[in-house]
Amino acid sequence: MCWQGSRRTARRRKREDAVRGGRPSTLYRYRGSYGHALALYSFQDRGRSLVRLHVIDLLGNCVYQDNAWFNLLQPDSFGKMLEKAFQAVAGIRLIGFGLPGEAVGEEITLCDHKTLLGTELLQGCRKKYGVPAVFYNDINATVYGYYRRLFEKGIVPIRYRGYIFLGIFLRGWA
Repeated sequence: MCWQGSRRTARRRKREDAVRGGRPSTLYRYRGSYGHALALYSFQDRGRSLVRLHVIDLLGNCVYQDNAWFNLLQPDSFGKMLEKAFQAVAGIRLIGFGLPGEAVGEEITLCDHKTLLGTELLQGCRKKYGVPAVFYNDINATVYGYYRRLFEKGIVPIRYRGYIFLGIFLRGWA
C-alpha cells in the first residue's frame, strides 16, 4: 500500500507541475565582468600621436581608459599603457589595435606609422600577454563602431571603405 501511495503522489505532482507550466524556471544573470577587450587607437596632431586605450567589458561598458602622447610610435611604445591596463583590470581576453593601415595575418603590411610595419607588434603582444592581438584598419573599425552604435539593420556605407549588409560587416581595404 505504501508503494502505491507514493506512486499516486508522484503522478499527482507531475500533473500539478504540468498545469503550472513545469518545474520552476531558473534565473540566469549575464556577468559582463567575465571578460574584457582592450582597444588601442591613435590620432595624429602636429606631428605627434595621441594613443587612446580603452578596456571594455562584455556589456560594452568602459571600465578603464588611458591616453598618452608619442613623438614616434614604435612596437614597444604601448608597453607601459598595456602593463597598467593588465594590472588594473583582470580578465582581458583580447587586444585590438585600430590604426591607419592594413595587416595580412600577423604582419602589418601598410601603416602610417612606418615603424610598426612587420610582425613584431602583434606577435610580441600575443607572447607577452597570452591573449590574441588583432589589427583593424581605423576606418573599418570606425565603420563597424558607427554601425553598432546607430543602426542595427540595413546598409551603412561610408566612403567605400567598409559596409554593413544584413548585419554582416564586410571589411574594406585602403
